[in-house]
Parts: sequence; structure tokens; C-alpha cells
Amino acid sequence: MAKQRSATPRGSSKNRNKRSVSRSRTLLSETPAPQADQNGPLPKLKLKLRFFSSAIAEAGLGLAVDCPPPCSTSPPPATTRNERTIHKQQQADAVDGNKHGDVMDIDEGREWASSATLPAQSPVCENGSFKPIPDVYAILDRLQSTDKIQLDLPSLGHVNKPDKTQPYSAQILTHLYITCYQRELWNLSDMIVDTWIRAFHARRKRSQTAPEHLIWRRNKALEERKRKAYEVWRTEGRFVPSEFDQEPRYYGLDVSDPDLALDVTDMHIDLLNTLYEHTKSDSGARMLWADALSLAGDHTEKGFEAAQKRGLYLHQDLLFNVLQTSLRVVRRNLTLKIEESTEGAWCKRYHEHAKHGLPCYREVAANSREESGDGQIQIGEEEYHEFMQQASREKAQRAQWLEEERRRATKHVSFGADLDSDTESVAE
Repeated sequence: MAKQRSATPRGSSKNRNKRSVSRSRTLLSETPAPQADQNGPLPKLKLKLRFFSSAIAEAGLGLAVDCPPPCSTSPPPATTRNERTIHKQQQADAVDGNKHGDVMDIDEGREWASSATLPAQSPVCENGSFKPIPDVYAILDRLQSTDKIQLDLPSLGHVNKPDKTQPYSAQILTHLYITCYQRELWNLSDMIVDTWIRAFHARRKRSQTAPEHLIWRRNKALEERKRKAYEVWRTEGRFVPSEFDQEPRYYGLDVSDPDLALDVTDMHIDLLNTLYEHTKSDSGARMLWADALSLAGDHTEKGFEAAQKRGLYLHQDLLFNVLQTSLRVVRRNLTLKIEESTEGAWCKRYHEHAKHGLPCYREVAANSREESGDGQIQIGEEEYHEFMQQASREKAQRAQWLEEERRRATKHVSFGADLDSDTESVAE
């Protein structure tokens, strides 16, 4: 016999009472108590943020609070002291006339400013007049103390040790050139330019055995000409010009440069800016450094990039002159005059005497020695060839050794695919 079950209908009053009790409990749990309205985290945080923002606005401190901007109104744009509008992200605490915030915004903008918009940084310029370092005046007094044509710079005495000498730094050479240039001492200006070029040539020679001194890209065409000239002299015993001037002049002048610091051939942005600020557009020193930096290739490129990232000012004429020389030599077998070393190769582009209708100081020195008889005299073609052969014999053994050392050293040096061609270069 089946057991009977007792079933309660769905719509009974007992079930309805249970459902109403459960719904009321759910509503009570979802509805916050009055105490929660006072101590809830969100309303309390909102009230404190708004109060803190308004307090900052009244105090005028210009501090940024990380809260959303109001929807109803937008604050007026901030302006600098020159009434220039600063476009920035609107914050809830942006206050008109907040000088502290304006100054901070200007400083942040300068960090990312282009180098072309920054003012020139010239610590030696006051009211438009150039003021060199004190060593320059002492050197200039020694150079002007005699009427003889100076062929090289005098030795520079040490300040603390009178019995010793100190090398010429890049700053001393730059300031000395600018001073001579502004005083229109053209012979001294040209002599300083020649000192610079000889320093570049000395560094090029050192790089043959020490690759860390390498700064200019190799001119393989010029190297090939010198190698062929040496081979002709060694096998046939006759002199062949090793550079592009087929009839080079020879004055027989002895030059002994003083000690020069290793940084005289380095790229100093501040000194180059100073040089360009106080010389004219056709200055020989400008052309010298434009050609030297162009021959440095990627070294100059990396230097300019580093200067721009650091926010350093780069003189626009400097960039333009480097661009001119770079475009002039691109895809051409071109040898610049700064790479040559024959007499008179540097006059047209780097000297000032031709621009003022004057002879070269080296020619004047040779003529004065010729007239006084206290130095070298002019020699004929045969004596010149004999002198060159004797000098070549003395350097033959050393040249062979340097060539072997250069070949071993250049195995560790790699360049891009834009090396100079082996074909004939065009002198310019």
C-alpha cells in the first residue's frame, strides 16, 4: 500500500509568507544603513578631493591634483608673463595667473625644444664684444714684439712652473684666431689656420699606427698617388709630384709648431659657435672646420646628434657650411685642399691675405730671408729635386715600416660602403 505524501499548494499562504520574508531580507541587505552614508569610502573621498582642490586654488600654489575635470565649466588657458598662451592638458586645479605653474611649464618645454630655437651660448661675449681668455693677450704681445714674419706660434709658458711649457688648448687657439681676425692681423690669422691644418695632418699620420686617433675618412686616391710617386723615385730615381700640384713651390721655410693639446682637432660645439659668432661668413677658419668636419663623416654626424639631444645650440652657418662641403664631395672622387700639404694649397680657401690683396705670409718670409741672406735662399729645379730625393731616402725605411703597421692596424677598422674611390681624385 503506497505511502501518502502531504503536499502544500504553491499558492498557499505559508509559501507566500516565506517568499515575502526572503525578499525583504534581500532589500535590507542591498540598502545601506544611514551610518554607511557618513562613513562610506567613495563619498568621503570625493568630498575631500574637492575641498583640497578648492583650497589649492585659493592658495594659488599651482599643484596638480589627479582628479577628473569638471563637466560644467573649463578653466581659462594659462599664460606666461609675456601674455603667451600655454596649451596644456586641462586640470581641475588650473588657475589663471598661477605664475609657479607657468614657469614650470616653460622649463618643461625647453627640455624638448629644437636646437635652432635656443639662444646662442657664448660665455665670452658681453654686449656684442669678444673678450678672450688672458693667455691670448700674452701670446699676442710676443707675436707683435718683433717685425719679423712669424711662421709658427711661440711656446706657451706654464703659469705655476716657469721652467716648463704647457700645450696650446683648443680654447686658446680659437680665441687667439678670433682676436687676430677682429684686429685684422691677417698674417697671424693665416698662421694660426696653418697650425690647425698641420695638427690635423699629424693626427692623420698617428692614425696609421694608432686607429683610435682616426678622424678623417681615408682618401685612397691620394694615398695611391703618394705610393706611385715613391715607387717611381725608388725604381727610376726621378722626382714625381705626390699630390695634385704638378709644379709645387718650395720656400725652404722651417716650421716648428709648439706643443698642442690633443683636443685641438676635436669638435667642440661651444668653441665652434663662438668662432662663427665673431667672424664673417667667408672666414678661412670657418671653411677649415667645415671641411674638417665633413671629412670626419659619421663622427660628425654622431656629434651633431648628441648635441641636439642634449639641447645644445648649433650655429646655423656651421651646419650650412658642413652641408655645402658634404654635398660637394658626395659621389665624386674629390680631394679637399685641407688634405694636401704642398706650398700654397691652403691659400685660396683658408687664408685671408688673398681677400685683401696681400701676398701670403710664407712668401713674404721667404723673400725677406732671401734679401737679408740670414736664412734659406731660393733654389733651382735641380737643387730642389736633389733635396727631395735626399729627404725621401731618409724616410724610405720608415715609410715601409709604417705601411706594414698600417695594414695590420686597419684590419680592425671597418667603415661603411662610401669609401673614397681608388680612381683619380679631382683637386679643389
